[in-house]
Amino acid sequence: MASKWAGRVFAMVCVAASAQGGFKPGDKVKVWVSADYYDGTVVQAGSGDHAGQYLIHFDKFSNDQWALARNVAARAGGGGTTTAAAPATAGPDAAPRAGDYACVLGGGSAGSQAWRLELQPGKYQQHKPDLASGQWKYDAAGKRLEFTSGPYAGRWIGLFSAAGHRHKVLLRPADRPANAKPGYADVLCGNG
Repeated sequence: MASKWAGRVFAMVCVAASAQGGFKPGDKVKVWVSADYYDGTVVQAGSGDHAGQYLIHFDKFSNDQWALARNVAARAGGGGTTTAAAPATAGPDAAPRAGDYACVLGGGSAGSQAWRLELQPGKYQQHKPDLASGQWKYDAAGKRLEFTSGPYAGRWIGLFSAAGHRHKVLLRPADRPANAKPGYADVLCGNG
């Protein structure tokens, strides 16, 4: 059960950030994690690196975790002013959503995170290791991210796919055909 929960928490942390307010420490909330809500209590409202998040103590689990505000909803009689719906599912024409994408090398194991890619509208930045930010644009017809400036420009293309509320970007060397089978040089980045 612990490893199953850890995967859900990881997915929750990787969901795109969206600042909503209204909760304070002690408020009883429910938190959207993967495909269901879990009951918890707000411990702290985030700031700095955790802006737009709440530290949640979950009723059924011993460790506290940060949750994005968009995934936190008030429980009946729990206080707070924000209510959240389950994240919308992505249709076949969806564009990559803003937020953090955990990136894993194509030849690595499922647990070998290479880095974190932050996508914002028209802007990207790689974290851990941190690189300079750059610009990107989305080609909806080709379901492809084109990196127009910064460290990925001319080096990578991003092939986008969406399944439910999970968004994926397959980073592929720019000199490799987009329709080639996934290989060891590819990097899979997931969000949601």
